[in-house]
Amino acid sequence: MRKFFVLALTVVVFVSCNVYKSVAKYIEGRPPYEGEVTVFTQKSELPEGAVLLGTVYIGDTGFTTNCKYETVQRAALKEAAKMGGNCFLITAHSIPNFWVSSCHRLRGNVYWVDNLTSN
Repeated sequence: MRKFFVLALTVVVFVSCNVYKSVAKYIEGRPPYEGEVTVFTQKSELPEGAVLLGTVYIGDTGFTTNCKYETVQRAALKEAAKMGGNCFLITAHSIPNFWVSSCHRLRGNVYWVDNLTSN
């Protein structure tokens, strides 16, 4: 029984050290995107004809240890690509602070844009 408890505790610790991910898909059935996802910081930068596929939030589990901005952004772009998007618009970025979280938190919208390289 003790071995099971130690194993379960180890699994919980390793799983809880990852960032928290929340994904909401608005359009289903798109294949994952294999290329590099382009990041935008303002809605006015989005190319014309962008189709909203969903939203992504990357945050803190309470025990997250590796949540630098680069790590959080990489997780968000990975989720965007899985959703089938080639663009990610950052809608909110919360920086670490003593009272709320020691992690960066990122929220954004995932878009698909046809012929993105020509824009």
